[in-house]
Amino acid sequence: MNGFVENYASVCSVNPGDQSPVMSYYTADECPVTGFLADNFAICDRWFCSLPAGTQPNRLMAMSGYSNIDVNTFPLPRQHLVYDWLNERKISWRVYHQVLPFFSMMTHWIPEILDDDHFRRFDRLDNDLMQSLPEEVPNVLFMEPTYSDAPHIGPSNDDHPPTPVKGGQEFLLQVYKAFSSHPDIWAGTVMIITYDEHGGFFDHVPPIPLITQPPQGVNYPVFESSGVRVPALIVSPFVKAKTVFHDVLDHTSILKFIGQVFGGGSYSPEVDQRPVGSVLDVLNVQAPAPTPPPAPPPLDAYLAQAIEPAGYIPGKQPYNELTAGFKDALDKMKTRSPEKTTAKFPELTEDF
Repeated sequence: MNGFVENYASVCSVNPGDQSPVMSYYTADECPVTGFLADNFAICDRWFCSLPAGTQPNRLMAMSGYSNIDVNTFPLPRQHLVYDWLNERKISWRVYHQVLPFFSMMTHWIPEILDDDHFRRFDRLDNDLMQSLPEEVPNVLFMEPTYSDAPHIGPSNDDHPPTPVKGGQEFLLQVYKAFSSHPDIWAGTVMIITYDEHGGFFDHVPPIPLITQPPQGVNYPVFESSGVRVPALIVSPFVKAKTVFHDVLDHTSILKFIGQVFGGGSYSPEVDQRPVGSVLDVLNVQAPAPTPPPAPPPLDAYLAQAIEPAGYIPGKQPYNELTAGFKDALDKMKTRSPEKTTAKFPELTEDF
């Protein structure tokens, strides 16, 4: 991480009056929803992204326990995802997404994304929960924001620079309110909030030694450490307020938890043997009291602050591998099923 200090020194030598900090942080006033969740639930201060690599390899680690790629690329190679694992065990699941879901870049998922059963637009979440009995809600749900690097109209809300954090705060509030508004559903909820990777920011805690071998038949160098730390919160009636969990976790900790709950204690040999903890380790309330979930603070003034659109706008040329991957996915959707694509993504299929 020395490059951050060297860069700061070079900036100051050219502009002696520049006192920009090498590392800073957000306050609870700047991120009120994150602050509220941290005060009332659990934060994990040693959650590392699985690989010292980019978004796509780390998302694959979170969703497979292994990655067939070591750098961002598109289309994503086909590999066994947690979606497949859940299907094989007849465990219900669903993705609620605001724009293109991430695995539209793994193109064999495109037909299912367009069929609108396992993959639904996020604006249907509230109504789906309202009309469902607790036992009818899918066992595992994935929430995907508007990615800055995916084609979108208006502001994005995934906290990816240059997107402001205000949009992400609103997204977290919407998800929290959707589940906490239904006591019977909330009583069995464990919400995991984290990030694929760190976005290139400085951190004073180094990555940990952690060997990750490439899968059999895949040729890339062995990773000898984790990636850097990423924020992680566990929001649930099964955690005490102000819990700070200090043990080592990484993205595969999500799969360990899913395996413990739905797989008889096991997800896969790769995941089971990985020397990190499970989200289950964070839970420290065995029998939650039947009390209402904490209410978030008033946020009208904060949420009224307008934010400017940022990131990849439809019709523009891609500016990195992720934007190229999402554009490629959208182009494939339009070619394979223009009617379904227009019906599901009307804002992305106009002429620009």
